[in-house]
Amino acid sequence: IGGGYNNCITHGGSVIAGGTNHTVSAYQGVVVGGDTNTVSGCYGFIGAGRLNTVAGHCGFIGGGCLNTICSGETYATIGGGGSNRVDGDYSVVAGGALNCNDNSCAFIGGGYSNYNAGLGGVIGGGYNHEISLNESYSAILGGYGNKIDSDCSFIGGGNYNWVCSNQSFIAGGFSNLI
Repeated sequence: IGGGYNNCITHGGSVIAGGTNHTVSAYQGVVVGGDTNTVSGCYGFIGAGRLNTVAGHCGFIGGGCLNTICSGETYATIGGGGSNRVDGDYSVVAGGALNCNDNSCAFIGGGYSNYNAGLGGVIGGGYNHEISLNESYSAILGGYGNKIDSDCSFIGGGNYNWVCSNQSFIAGGFSNLI
């Protein structure tokens, strides 16, 4: 423990550089700074922020507030933002708020209230998008309220577009359905 106040390490090889109220309870976990961050996954890392949790093995949170990497997930990353969650191996939420990856190899670049449950799914940004559970290798780049319920499909942007047929494409627009 490098400094700070009320920090606790309960497992060997771990580091808390500073800040307050941090807990590291896993082998070689690291918290650099901030307030009330928790690392309970081996080799987990939190850079800073407040109330962040890394419970998965080799998880990384750069900063922000109320971000969570769930238990059992490996090599997951949250860059920052607020109230983001990763519950999939090798998945990334770069930033934004209230974004959630619920499958492996999934990516959300940013935005607000996006939900990605697709294997290898990508949501670039925007607001209130969804890639449904087990729909593989689909992408939504931006816009508002777009949804994919199919494999290998794409929505470029626009609002309220919905793809529910495999290998389909909507460039943009409003309220289109395939």
